[in-house]
Amino acid sequence: MRPHVDQRQARVLALVRERGSVRVAELAVELGISPVTLRRDVEAMAARGEIHRMHGVISRVAEPLPGRGAAPGPGAGGGAGLVVGMVVPTTEYYYADVVRGAREVV
Repeated sequence: MRPHVDQRQARVLALVRERGSVRVAELAVELGISPVTLRRDVEAMAARGEIHRMHGVISRVAEPLPGRGAAPGPGAGGGAGLVVGMVVPTTEYYYADVVRGAREVV
């Protein structure tokens, strides 16, 4: 029996939170669903702000620190947090692993 859309999206969200980021194509194979179905779920979850969507990769949304609201974005004038950025030419090849490793270290 196929899981309901809510169950499927909850599973995707749990895996993204656990791993930090995942490739859409690999996740579709792992979950046994079509890439098109997973992309539709990813679009809906990204629209709700549950995950970040990049080309072929989805990643978790940063959790706010305990006792604080969400961190202000760049240029928001918050000044309380440090922002670390990384520019990579693509999320293909091995760069997704590089970004994931940098995110874990930070």
